[in-house]
Amino acid sequence: MVGFRQGLLCGLFITLAACLPDATTQQNKLDRQAQELFDQATASLSDGNFRTAKEQFRALADAEPQLECEASIGLSLASLLELIEQVDDVMNVAKLGSGSFAPAQAGGFDVDSFLDGFLGPFEDLFAAIRTPAERAIAGGCSLNVPAGLPINLTVPVPDDAGGLSFIDARLRIGYEFDEGFERMLLAGIEGGQALFDFVLAHRFAFNDDVADAFENIMDTFGAFADSQDDLAAGAIDETERQTWISVARSLGVLFDVDPAFFGARNKTRLTAVDDDLEAAARTLFYRAPSGDETGLVPALIARNASDDVSDNVVAIIDYDHDQQLSVGDGLLLGLRAADVSGQFVVGDLSSGIEYRIPEDAGDVREAMRLVHEMLQNVGNALEAVEQPDVAHERVTIGQFNQIQAVLDLDFEPVPEVAEFDLTAYFTDPVPIRDLLPYWYDDDGDPTTPDVFLIEGESEVTTTAEPWIAGEDSAHFPTVITFGTAVDLNPARIEDLRIAADGVFSGDYRFRTPFPYLALQDPTLHGLLWLDLSKSPVAPHELADIAPADHFSLNKIINALGVHYREALSGFID
Repeated sequence: MVGFRQGLLCGLFITLAACLPDATTQQNKLDRQAQELFDQATASLSDGNFRTAKEQFRALADAEPQLECEASIGLSLASLLELIEQVDDVMNVAKLGSGSFAPAQAGGFDVDSFLDGFLGPFEDLFAAIRTPAERAIAGGCSLNVPAGLPINLTVPVPDDAGGLSFIDARLRIGYEFDEGFERMLLAGIEGGQALFDFVLAHRFAFNDDVADAFENIMDTFGAFADSQDDLAAGAIDETERQTWISVARSLGVLFDVDPAFFGARNKTRLTAVDDDLEAAARTLFYRAPSGDETGLVPALIARNASDDVSDNVVAIIDYDHDQQLSVGDGLLLGLRAADVSGQFVVGDLSSGIEYRIPEDAGDVREAMRLVHEMLQNVGNALEAVEQPDVAHERVTIGQFNQIQAVLDLDFEPVPEVAEFDLTAYFTDPVPIRDLLPYWYDDDGDPTTPDVFLIEGESEVTTTAEPWIAGEDSAHFPTVITFGTAVDLNPARIEDLRIAADGVFSGDYRFRTPFPYLALQDPTLHGLLWLDLSKSPVAPHELADIAPADHFSLNKIINALGVHYREALSGFID
């Protein structure tokens, strides 16, 4: 028999239980609330209301943690819309040809402050995209935006007059955004960050002496332009003209008079570039030590196997179900509507745009394997900057030629003259200033600024330019002094002179001189290796891949110029 106390407790428990909401009812109510918020957030994206969409997706992630992955895609898309709006604002200012982003400062225009202020907001949006995109990729989910995402952007295009005109592109993409799209987005963001880090690592602000030096450069450029006009008018003959080599030499003045111009102002940013590039490469493809592969194509192939991808923004349609990208498969772009300046208008592309890989496309599977091997090697080389035990190889031109060959592309292979050691350069990267030609005193007058040590060879020599040879010739002084105008003890640079290299542009009827550059470091800080046996002109007999030096660098530059003479015909005589 139940006692009074036990009965009272049981009655109290039953009463409380009856007052509490049913767990299923509570979950259903929460699901309805989450669904309503979800629908509102995707509608805000479709309307282009990125600020509202951000608030709604944050609230969705807080209210329904199991939807954090989908909310992360929404947040990345909202920030992408904001980024596109900022780019569009810049393009519209350029279109109007007015306005300035430059900060007003008492000392005049400060290039570095301008770049910091101009690029900073873009970097903030990169970060706002990066974090949710990484979460979305890790979660492997997708987000359907039923009405698609509006992309409105003013785009510059070349016009017939040699300038730029602008078109207004109004596009709508949709509908399902998944890991593949997020990987493309993240790789683009990391590549953009690498560019920004490299730019903002440098000092572009200049002292007052540089402003004066510009006058010297403009005088040289003016003399060059005048001589070209006089030559065209028949007022002078070719032996009296000035060439572009004189203009290039005069640029050395900028670095002589300003010891910091194009130097490093933020070493931390310079050392971050390899991390940015590694992240981009690993996002596109990565093979873990376990053998597991992740990346753009693996994600798209996996999605095709588990989902109807006809409504995806980007997709691989694996028609033969071989779990690989191969001949006959489809590449789908989810462009659903387009209006380009009213000249190209498509109101309904509900099925998107599909490209079927044709039967004569070559060995697509092998090409993808080679692309993945190249991305893996690039990622390994960049990872080896901080983890020296990571196995890697130099990046070679041959890797690109292999991909081209297996795809049966109708392109001439690029001469495989160079290899690139990414690890060597990024282990302790240097600024652009340290990679430029030497500047030196070319006239023996200490009161005139130094110029770049650049010489040339041409079929036609000029009285105004004694540094241009009319035959295959040796180049550069044996010894120069190198420093800036304020250096009390400039460096003595020896053993610069190089022998004739067997490549003379005049033999191929070029009348514009080809350059010979005396770089401070012809290896570009360990980056560049050259093989003279692969030179397309006057190759050496034995394979001799080695770090670039002044001889091999200039021989390869001129040999490539001769090799691609038809492509260069619009720029040189």
